[in-house]
Parts: sequence; C-alpha cells; structure tokens
Amino acid sequence: MFTKDQIKALLLMAAKSDDPRIHLKGIYIESSGTQTIAVATDGHRMLVVRSPHPYGVSGILPREDAERMVKCAKKGYEELTAVDGVFSLGGVQAKLLGTDVARFPDWRRVIPDKISGKRGEYEASYVGDFGKAAILLGSYYSTSARTSANMAILHNDADRAAIIQFPGCSDAFGVLMPMTSAADYQKPIPDWMVPSA
Repeated sequence: MFTKDQIKALLLMAAKSDDPRIHLKGIYIESSGTQTIAVATDGHRMLVVRSPHPYGVSGILPREDAERMVKCAKKGYEELTAVDGVFSLGGVQAKLLGTDVARFPDWRRVIPDKISGKRGEYEASYVGDFGKAAILLGSYYSTSARTSANMAILHNDADRAAIIQFPGCSDAFGVLMPMTSAADYQKPIPDWMVPSA
C-alpha cells in the first residue's frame, strides 16, 4: 500500500493544477497481479514508487483528490486503500480516471537503459524537489532526524535523462531530464579560483 508520505512525494513531481495536460495532473496507478506501481511526472522529472501489494485496478488518481487525501490524512504512514475500485486515504474517497478520460504516457520509455556517468546540468528546483522526496520516502542519513536526506544522481550526459536513487529506499527511483543549456559548461575550476604561483 502507498503511504501518505509517498503520495506527497509523488505530488511533488506531478504536473501542477493549472497545467492543461490532464493526463499528467495526478498519480498514475499501475496494478498487476503481484505489485502496484505509482508514477508521477510533469515531463521534466518523474518519480516511480513500487508497492508489493496489488490494488487490482489501474488509472490516474487526479491531483485534486490526492491533495485532499494528503491534507486529511493524519499520519505520514497512513495508507492509501482500494476497495471495489474506490481509493481512500484520510477519509477522502476517489475513483481513478480511466483511459477513456486520460491516457498516461508510456513512462518506461524515458528510463535510460545505461548510464554514462558524464555530468549533466539540471534545474535546481527539480533537484530540490527530489531532496524533499528523499525525506518523505525515508532515505535518511540517520534515522534520528528527518531533516537530512540521502539521494544519488546518476549522471548520463548533457542531453540524456539521469536516474535518481534513494539509498535505503529500494522501492523508489526518479528520472530527471537535463536542461537544454547543459552543453555550455564553464571550466570545472574558474581561473580566479586558482591560486597564483
């Protein structure tokens, strides 16, 4: 089952309420016989979270419903449940949008099949949102404080998607698209930083 905190992390990556792309304004729930995967993206970044529990139904949980659920749920570990295709969290119930209303894109095709290790350039606010997601997902340096999270950016060239890993959280990963200006790198160390001889 997905927790309130996992839903909050997914909402960080979903398209915002004023976005005209209805199919990206929410969390895609993909259920199979053995697991359920939740995916959220705005086209620039994506978060994927896996639950070993099958919900038995697939579709898009609308952003507005997910936000109300998160607001009403009291504890971060409170779980999203599904009964007869109706999802519930924090006393709020919602049905998923079916493919007749909105079709979620093939999210697997943007996941790189190999990582080059060559650095890219990324929108700072997107990296910050992945840091917030790391805290919500429980990827901590220390279990004593929920203020410092651990994540790794697996760089993949200036023009290819990077993978975001959350050490200590094997059921989630992210994908981050590079900025188009990434080819305009400065020298690694500017001249003014090099001590004069």
